[in-house]
Amino acid sequence: MAGSLSSWLVPVLLTVGCVTLVMNILNAKKVNRSLVENIERAQADLRVAMDTSQGCIKELEMKSADMTAKDQQLASLTANVNTLMDEKNSLTVNVNTLTDEKNQIQ
Repeated sequence: MAGSLSSWLVPVLLTVGCVTLVMNILNAKKVNRSLVENIERAQADLRVAMDTSQGCIKELEMKSADMTAKDQQLASLTANVNTLMDEKNSLTVNVNTLTDEKNQIQ
């Protein structure tokens, strides 16, 4: 009886071992597919983030150029205002001088 038990036990254990290995292989393939999908999704998200980042960088460069132009325009206008104020002050002095001369003549 021990001979018939061992003649059945070895093939059954080998079959159980093979089935376990096949199930492990199938599970590993499933996990690998899932990991590949996760990697592809992460890469797609990264591409979208990079595209968005590039768009933001271009927009920032455009805004910076616009701000530089506006700063230059503001500096120019400030210089014009200062020049006109100096001119006004000079004309006010001239008017006051002429008014004083007129009053002396009368």
